[in-house]
Amino acid sequence: MEALPEIVEAVPDVCVVLAGEGDRLGVRRIAARAGLSARVCTPGFVAGDELAAYYAMADACVFPSRFEPFGLVATESMALGRPTILGAGFSRIFTGDDPGRPAVRRIGGTGPDAIAAAVIDVLTDPAVRRELGERGERLVRERLSWERAAAATSRVYRTAVGA
Repeated sequence: MEALPEIVEAVPDVCVVLAGEGDRLGVRRIAARAGLSARVCTPGFVAGDELAAYYAMADACVFPSRFEPFGLVATESMALGRPTILGAGFSRIFTGDDPGRPAVRRIGGTGPDAIAAAVIDVLTDPAVRRELGERGERLVRERLSWERAAAATSRVYRTAVGA
């Protein structure tokens, strides 16, 4: 939320959807103090078709977490071809194998300025959005499928039983 004024300055028509559990009233208070209430939507927890609709309308999905045990939200947004911006808390697996052509945009720090810079960079460049969406979708399809996870789990169990 602290990054939003800088983002609005660079991308005047931006709106932010903060879905999920959390302090929705606190978010609304912060937005009101900044004069940005009309640009912030806090629907709370969403799932299923409603969640898919939010992903579909997103120009970018931003998850500035400092710690994520896996990153289901990143996997979901990437699987749907949405440009994804991640904080330092996400596994490096989401970046992909080619540092020159990453599957996500990493936030280069933890403060609002770093978040704003990453968001502005992605939102103001249609080519970057398209490329991140394509590379992210491909990475999830090729490396993070349930089929691959089940096969890897099965290998671990077979190894453990054999030992």
